[in-house]
Amino acid sequence: MVTTTVNPYFDGNFSPVGQEMTTEALKVIGELPPDLSGMFVRNGPNPQHSPIGQYH
Repeated sequence: MVTTTVNPYFDGNFSPVGQEMTTEALKVIGELPPDLSGMFVRNGPNPQHSPIGQYH
């Protein structure tokens, strides 16, 4: 019998990202500071394969 459990570190907002996107036309709710310039880059682990054993 194989038991599969969902690791919270690989689920939801923490799930690995398999694509890179460039998007310019985003809906803004509110107002951005006029001096804001740059880009958002997701920073963190992005494993290609599931780990063997425990992971955190």
